[in-house]
Amino acid sequence: MFRFQKLESADNGHQVLEGNHLEDALCMWSQFADESVSDAAIIQLQHELHYKSQRKDELKSVHDRLIVHHAALADRIAELSDVSTACKTELQQVAEQVHVENSFVSVLKSWLNQSCV
Repeated sequence: MFRFQKLESADNGHQVLEGNHLEDALCMWSQFADESVSDAAIIQLQHELHYKSQRKDELKSVHDRLIVHHAALADRIAELSDVSTACKTELQQVAEQVHVENSFVSVLKSWLNQSCV
């Protein structure tokens, strides 16, 4: 138990071990219990723990950036949806206007044909 306490209290910037780091440390503890483990092995484990913690921080940063990007994309999709709805409404109005104008032209054409005859 002494070696585990030494590992936990070492100046590695991680006073609380949690998750996979705690599991790894507990798995390694049985190797430390016999007191025959060298300080080099402890230092190697500390370096590995530090590396994995840095990697976790990097992945957390990427995760945070992806969340922000996802939110921005969702906002943009909502904006484009509004634009699409407005365009469809405008298209419908133009199609109705063209239909009315075509009907009017047809009536005028009929009237002109009858007047000329």
